[in-house]
Amino acid sequence: KKTQFKYKGNYVVINELTAGNYFGEIAAISNMRRSASVIAISPMVIGKIKIDKFRTFMYSNNNF
Repeated sequence: KKTQFKYKGNYVVINELTAGNYFGEIAAISNMRRSASVIAISPMVIGKIKIDKFRTFMYSNNNF
């Protein structure tokens, strides 16, 4: 993870994700609104999981 903020135009780069990384779980766990937006800088494939399915998975997997 990056510990330093980088400014690029009007955006602040907090972290750059690579294959296998994930994001958005904090909002799903805490039931709060999202705290950031994500912008892809290269082609990518993403997936989305509904919050009820995510929570079922989270509560049924001790290693998560």
